[in-house]
Amino acid sequence: MPYLNVQETNSLMELLTLQFPLRCERITLPNESFEGRTSFALRIRVGPLQRRPGVLLIGSVHGNEWGSTDILMFLAEKLLETEPGLSFDFGAGISISADPVFEALAKLDLFIFPVVNPDGKRYSQTEDEGWRKNRAPTPDPEQIGVDVNRNFDWLWDFRRHYRDPPSGVAVSDDPSGITYHGTAPFSEAESRNVRFLLTEFPHIRFFVDVHCFSGLLMLPWGDDDAQTNDFKMNFTNPEYDGLRGDLGDTAYREYMSPGDLDIHQTLVSRMGNGLTAFRGSVYEEGPIGETMYLVSGTSTDYAFSRHLAQRRRNKIHSFLIEWGLGDTFHPPFSEMQQIIREVSAGLIELLTAAADMPLLEKGPDLVLFGNVPLGQSRVRQIVVRNVSNRPVRLSTVTVAGAGYQLGGVLDTDLAVDDTATMTVILQPQQEGSAPGALRFRARHDNGNIADRVEVQLQGGSCTAGKGECLAPLVAAHSATACALIRAQCALLIAFYSLFGSGERARCAIAKLRFRMEHCREGNGDPCIRL
Repeated sequence: MPYLNVQETNSLMELLTLQFPLRCERITLPNESFEGRTSFALRIRVGPLQRRPGVLLIGSVHGNEWGSTDILMFLAEKLLETEPGLSFDFGAGISISADPVFEALAKLDLFIFPVVNPDGKRYSQTEDEGWRKNRAPTPDPEQIGVDVNRNFDWLWDFRRHYRDPPSGVAVSDDPSGITYHGTAPFSEAESRNVRFLLTEFPHIRFFVDVHCFSGLLMLPWGDDDAQTNDFKMNFTNPEYDGLRGDLGDTAYREYMSPGDLDIHQTLVSRMGNGLTAFRGSVYEEGPIGETMYLVSGTSTDYAFSRHLAQRRRNKIHSFLIEWGLGDTFHPPFSEMQQIIREVSAGLIELLTAAADMPLLEKGPDLVLFGNVPLGQSRVRQIVVRNVSNRPVRLSTVTVAGAGYQLGGVLDTDLAVDDTATMTVILQPQQEGSAPGALRFRARHDNGNIADRVEVQLQGGSCTAGKGECLAPLVAAHSATACALIRAQCALLIAFYSLFGSGERARCAIAKLRFRMEHCREGNGDPCIRL
């Protein structure tokens, strides 16, 4: 049995929607490839339940990674055939009860985008087996193709963000390079289609990009070592430009909250256990940069970074799989069939975990206290809403950071659509910045996995001049006033984007965007760092 090609995949997707019209919908994606191909994704769900987390699985981002498509289409077929009381058949005499799988599908929206890069895959399967990129033209008329998995808006401008020279980062701005990142973030139709799914379906909370062939199960980040102590050390902070990309040093390490790191490691471990149970394969687990190599502009890091770059977005737990333990992109299909089944078993473990994860909205996600005089205090409130389909228990509420303390009732149960208010007080202990974090757990009744939530706190006390401490807050505004402020800011951003240049214009745009984002609670100066 050969690997699926692009046309066969599209035909199979259409057939599945005809066979299972109540469970399966084919989504036409808006951005045609350079060679005029339309891409499609499947949406799979069971039952009428409306509120449910979404899971997005993508494959064949690189043209020569044929088997990723086959993994995702095998999984789609098996899930659609699943009925309560039957067995989920992996082949080779191996099966599991379909009941937990069916129950998971009844609580999830599963999106499968099996061929992100159709032009590249067609070219690889018909002209050049090693072809990785898409088939779009580049500024060099003699060179073709962009590496789609370097074209996402996460540290895309690697020469600015990484240490110089960025020799250890697997990315290139040379159109002849196999990791050429394109002319701008999302310059390519293929990466824009992935962004479309994440934006059009904001309830997507889990993301997996399926690649090959190194036997790895990975989580963010890909730019440096991970750390959980200093949240100022993060990809949005230009203060650290030129310091990223050196593993093992302390000049820069990418921040991930302790809860996020814990939940990512837990989910990776569950995928690994499910995969290993099939035939004993053991994949290495860890952050992308430490486990594989340093990268920029990748889908996995972009998906997780979205809620940090724009805090009104929902958080997406994001993963990268490199399937196979051999030394080839195209193993004999008899071996590929075993890989298909073991990776599907790992992905099913993720689906059953995702089905138990609560959905919360919290606001604000970044709490600004401003410049609080010593001996005084300032109170801020965080509102949490349960947008899950089941009650949620909030527990283990703590606050970290010098000068911060909690007020009010902490542990509580939230019914569907119910809200809880958490009060945080800042009473600075000394002059200087005071970073902190509010952290808590959220779990469904009898759920086997909890989300670990963090809200960042920023404030301080300072009598020195502006530039030496946190700038005073601009006053909070009403919804009506904010609408006008956001319109004014949008016009100014357009002006600076067209006519501005250099650090001064970049900082002005950052201030305006920050003002738009935090208009309702007041805001500080994002170009003055804590």
